[in-house]
Order: sequence, then C-alpha cells, then structure tokens
Amino acid sequence: MSRDIDNKFNVLNQITKQGMASKPAPKNQTLNPQTNEAVRELKRQGWKNSEIADKLKLSEIEVDLILQFPQ
Repeated sequence: MSRDIDNKFNVLNQITKQGMASKPAPKNQTLNPQTNEAVRELKRQGWKNSEIADKLKLSEIEVDLILQFPQ
C-alpha cells in the first residue's frame, strides 16, 4: 500500500513539473487590486479560469485563489 501511495505521489510530482515547465510564472509580477478586479470582472462576464489566466498572464491557480477570497 505504501508503495502504491509513493507511486501516486511520484506521478503527481511529474505532472506538476510538466505543467510548470510548459507555462512558467512571469517574473516580478505582483497581484494588485486592479488585477483582482479584472479577474472578477472577466469571471462575471462568463470567462473560464483558464481563459482569464491566459488573458492576464496569471496561472490558473492564481485566478482560482483570487476568486476564492472575499473582495
């Protein structure tokens, strides 16, 4: 059972590394109130998180986190 769990963690690690390599985070980018509002406005307009991330040059994780926190 432990070996099975280790294998699953290794697969998850590989997937994560591949995802980060294919779309590295931009350098020196900070989240600010304007970015937060832009994310929320695009979401209200019906955009998908992946589309918002591409448009604003954010990761999907950043978009998801912004949307989870209250304004």
